[in-house]
Amino acid sequence: MSTRGKLLPRWRRMAFLIIGTLCMFYLIACLGLFLLQRKIIFPAPPANTQVLADYEDQQLIIDHNGISLHGWFIDRGPDTPVMIYYQGNGEDAGNCIERLQEDAPEYSLLVMNFRSYGLSEGIPGEQEVVADALHVFDIVCERYQRKPEEVVLYGRSLGTGVAVQVAEQRPVAGLVLITPYDAITHVAAHHYPFFFVHLLIRHHFDSFSRAPKMRQPVFFITAGQDAVIPNSCSEKLIDAWGGPVTHMHIEEATHGDVVLQEECSIALTMFLNKL
Repeated sequence: MSTRGKLLPRWRRMAFLIIGTLCMFYLIACLGLFLLQRKIIFPAPPANTQVLADYEDQQLIIDHNGISLHGWFIDRGPDTPVMIYYQGNGEDAGNCIERLQEDAPEYSLLVMNFRSYGLSEGIPGEQEVVADALHVFDIVCERYQRKPEEVVLYGRSLGTGVAVQVAEQRPVAGLVLITPYDAITHVAAHHYPFFFVHLLIRHHFDSFSRAPKMRQPVFFITAGQDAVIPNSCSEKLIDAWGGPVTHMHIEEATHGDVVLQEECSIALTMFLNKL
């Protein structure tokens, strides 16, 4: 029998070659997504030098297992409750100080940058960021003599997942969650529908599974034109929450400007004053 007779038809060889090449590129893309996910989830912007200068006297440095975490504490007096802010993934938390003070004039304010953000050291990850947040929470309550029940957690976008995990382990007064999500894996599946993201993502920030156990009052704010967090991901979390829920949906707002809407600021201040 000749060797020629054993060869596959040319079109089949071309088909196998094309399929094999596509599979190779797909696997490379999956590997890239797996390896780069930390930079995608935690892009870690540098510190805003103007904020550092403007709030130099309010800067706060807390050590956690040898990692220096940097932020600010705006103290409005020993009898005031405290609001702790957990930033969005692309934010230097210091950029939000002025707006947060306007939204919560009756609150002292704690703003700490995640690991590697601003002047904070370390390598970020879900476990590390949540552990840092719990450590900072305890230190601040002790140092400034506040009870956990006198603390409100404010999370935006990525930070909502941090706020939920802290509230799960500390009896806080309430939460404010701006453009929240049920889990990072579901958000990733929306943006990368052709990848098995549930197998690739290591930082899940699964708020959905925790929500039914939560009893604290929460104020949800969502944006109708949010191109980052699908409204469906927010709605699943809202529907699953076990405690009292207040929800404001601003249809014309985007992910980036929802907190700049006047009705958002007014409603947020009213919610905080009721707690």
